[in-house]
Amino acid sequence: MTAQAQHDKVRAEHRRALDETADINLRARLAEVEAERDGMRAALESIDVYGSDTLSGRVKPDPTTYKAWLIEGIVEMRNRARAALGARP
Repeated sequence: MTAQAQHDKVRAEHRRALDETADINLRARLAEVEAERDGMRAALESIDVYGSDTLSGRVKPDPTTYKAWLIEGIVEMRNRARAALGARP
């Protein structure tokens, strides 16, 4: 085998190894992104349910505290959204 053929063979083996490593890295990154997506979906569903419950109102609202109760609900939704985005509430 000529020196060039030997060099080409080694280079091809290195390229295959790099391709396999890149494939493993891409699969790992894909798993991370899918987990992040699933977490975001769960957070958004939580905000949706909480918001729907808040907007449906209390069974027997007390007019003196109803506005404060709604504000608390909106603040909670905001805090959940910030937490999902990685920000502080």
